[in-house]
Amino acid sequence: GDPDSFVRQRAARALGRIGPGATSAVERLAVSLDLERDGDSRIEAARALCRIGQPADAVARSLGMALGSDPRVSAEVDALLRTHIQEHEDAMPAIFPLVDPTPRGRAVRDFLHRQNGVDQPTAQAWTAWFERNR
Repeated sequence: GDPDSFVRQRAARALGRIGPGATSAVERLAVSLDLERDGDSRIEAARALCRIGQPADAVARSLGMALGSDPRVSAEVDALLRTHIQEHEDAMPAIFPLVDPTPRGRAVRDFLHRQNGVDQPTAQAWTAWFERNR
């Protein structure tokens, strides 16, 4: 990517404006969301992923991977993931494997708890809950 974070932010924003026509950029945006150091660039990558929306599972997993990170980024991603899951409910299981004892895993578990009003201790328990309540 470009060494200028402003350029990276604008690039992500432009991809988001394209929307579903930019699905080929989802993997690159996911990498940016995961590895980018600049918080504003990470937020723009997350927003672009949501605007593209597909593949829904990949977008949900990428957003879930960013939970529990920088507090400002995590708060923005939490809101974006909530919207994404509301629009693509079948994508929710894509984040279940992220539930683990790490800070990110606890943030994903907390997100799922807030979204669903129940708490499950493991990825397997979330999967079983989802299958029972579909």
